[in-house]
This record gives sequence, structure tokens and C-alpha cells, in this order.
Amino acid sequence: MLPIIARYCDTAGQWQAWFDGNPCIAYNGESSMQAVHRVLEGHRTPSGALELRVDQDDGRAAVMKATWWPPDLLLCCEHCNGTGEYIGLMQRETCARCDGNGFVSA
Repeated sequence: MLPIIARYCDTAGQWQAWFDGNPCIAYNGESSMQAVHRVLEGHRTPSGALELRVDQDDGRAAVMKATWWPPDLLLCCEHCNGTGEYIGLMQRETCARCDGNGFVSA
């Protein structure tokens, strides 16, 4: 599946999101994730893995892994990298951030 691009538009005062390569069909939202959610619903995107590229103020983009499970958009947990486990020097335990699921709600 094509990555989804999210960018803040100063003129509109909102976030815009679209599938990479198709900026003509963009959806707006108060937050980047709201705009991404609207893109997915608007295109009736089937469930599956996604890549999100959220433009930052410094010109770079934050790249995130996500899963679209309508109506939920789940982001890969950054603390455990989606494994659901925290691995320390001497111990292994369930990731406290995602509670062992590997994903967090967007």
C-alpha cells in the first residue's frame, strides 16, 4: 500500500493528509491523525499495515508504522518496536506503554 503523507497547512490552519503520489485528493483534520483517519475512511481502505510520513517543522518527516483496523488506527509502539516486550540487561517484561499489544491507539 502507498504511504500516507500528513502535512500542516498554515493557510488552512489544519492538517492535510493524502496517499503518496495523489496530493489532489487530500483530507483535512484538526490533528495529523484525524486527517489520516479521514483519508482511510474516505477511500474505504481495507484493513492492513500502513506507513505514515508526518512532515515536521524542520523539513524532515517522521516515518511511523501503523495498522488500519476499521474504525481503529493503531500505531506501532515506539517503546518496544511492536514486540510487546521490554528487554533490559537482566530482565524481560511486558511493555508498559502498549501493555504487551505492540500497538497504541492513534
